[in-house]
Amino acid sequence: MAKFNFRLQGLLTMKYKMEDQKKQEYGLYMAEVEREKHKKQKLLDHKEEKTIEFRHRIDEVINPPGLLNYNNYIEFLKEEAKQQDKIILEAQKKAEKKRQELVESMKERKTLEKLSERQYEVFLIEQKLAEQRVADEMMSYRFDNRDAEET
Repeated sequence: MAKFNFRLQGLLTMKYKMEDQKKQEYGLYMAEVEREKHKKQKLLDHKEEKTIEFRHRIDEVINPPGLLNYNNYIEFLKEEAKQQDKIILEAQKKAEKKRQELVESMKERKTLEKLSERQYEVFLIEQKLAEQRVADEMMSYRFDNRDAEET
């Protein structure tokens, strides 16, 4: 029996490698999104700490310049959190783009795999037909030889 040889096997192998690369890239971008979210959470936690300190300072002694500094710092942290939201959104957009590239790469690979499977099925049918022809020829040869011996 002949060996099946998918003529686009090199391309399919390349698609597997490209898909793996896209998975790694997507993972890196998702890790970046998580890092940025973590930064934002740290900012929010820090802002909460300073807000609590600000409230305690108000209860203790009224020191207008100090209170103004706390208030300005808290407002600064709010703005930083807003900026961090923009950074997170941008990182998410980049990650989504990489995810789309990964999905496209997976579609291409699956298309080639299906083509390979179909060609393999055709190959098996052709092999079966070839074996059947050989068997038919052998039967025909035996039948012809038997007729020749009887006459």
